[in-house]
Amino acid sequence: MIKKIFVILCMIPVFGMMLSGCGSSKDFPDPPESVLKGNSFSTAQTEDEAANEIESNVSQAAMELVACFGDGGEPFILHLYDNDTAYAIAGHVGTSDWRLPIYHYDDFDNWEVMQYYDIPSRYEIPSAPEQITEEKAGTVYYSEPNRIILFYQDAEVSAEYTPVGYFDYTDEFAQAVIDNPVLEGWGNKIVLVTAGEPQTETVQQNETQTEAQPTEDVRENAEQEVAEMKVQIGESVFTATLADNSSVDALRELMADGPLTLNMSDYANMEKTADLGVTLPQNNEQMNTQAGDIILYQGRTLTIYYDTNSWSLTPIGKIDDVDAQELREALGTGDVTVTLSLE
Repeated sequence: MIKKIFVILCMIPVFGMMLSGCGSSKDFPDPPESVLKGNSFSTAQTEDEAANEIESNVSQAAMELVACFGDGGEPFILHLYDNDTAYAIAGHVGTSDWRLPIYHYDDFDNWEVMQYYDIPSRYEIPSAPEQITEEKAGTVYYSEPNRIILFYQDAEVSAEYTPVGYFDYTDEFAQAVIDNPVLEGWGNKIVLVTAGEPQTETVQQNETQTEAQPTEDVRENAEQEVAEMKVQIGESVFTATLADNSSVDALRELMADGPLTLNMSDYANMEKTADLGVTLPQNNEQMNTQAGDIILYQGRTLTIYYDTNSWSLTPIGKIDDVDAQELREALGTGDVTVTLSLE
């Protein structure tokens, strides 16, 4: 699937061990001396309130994110500049980890020196583009609409970009970008941008086993309940039959206090996905998905399929009495709000 999407950038403090592994770096310009002036916010929120909200997710002392090129890839620190664009990106990542797809990596001009990663359109990111003619390896820019540009080799490319930050350039960094594997069965690569300390596979597995585990009472009650939930997609309401596993039990616990509303984005023209913001237990099995299947990917991404796929996934449920065409019409072609409830 969802082998998804993209540079994982994540906000963490500077760790001596990680930095010592970065090796020598090229000379980069000092961050510009700008201040957070506020972005384009809704009328229900003042600029000061919005700026405070963003700043609450961003440590002034550690304006850094972490990017991993591919699942299980080595983490690299992205040092952010002090500008509105970088603050907005860091604030969004601080709220929900990013998993960004790379659909084009060797079929566009200058692909030998740069990559680009598309950000879901629901994220509002301000920009202040400037004319760029020469880029150093490791520099990162923002390009409208909602695209991050990484130069992993020195380049002379004329374009208008907003500076975002830079990676400490090393041969290991460049090789990690180049060797980012194509996801089997998908044809795209991903970059992981996560809001948290980079973790080894062992730590992540341990967290999967301990975080959001349902209590025994919830398990017992769940067994007595009707194994169904309501799925509201826009104005359409469907019923889904739930699977019988610990992942579903944990999802029930999330919905115990009320409906769970998700802003879902389209992926690969076959599914809608949303980050749950919490890791649930995994019960992966090889699946050949069909329209209406609801699955969990990597413990925290909930997905509704409207087309077929074959992958190791955790079954959550199946939307009843709906065909592929009807589901496609309800989900639409872009982002969609989906509400899950037990009532």
